[in-house]
Amino acid sequence: MTPATQIAAVLPYDPHTARPWVARHDVEGVIGLPKPASQRPAPAGRSSRANGFVSCSPR
Repeated sequence: MTPATQIAAVLPYDPHTARPWVARHDVEGVIGLPKPASQRPAPAGRSSRANGFVSCSPR
């Protein structure tokens, strides 16, 4: 079983998708792998605008 096939068996990725990651890891190590998505909350401007609309009284 190739490394890409092993990854695809554990994660929801096709071996075709995992193959470039394996090649990048072989060349660059862990630094070459994709970065995880940011877990930061939404910017304050977006949530404060939404809250303003919700707290407005109808006219």
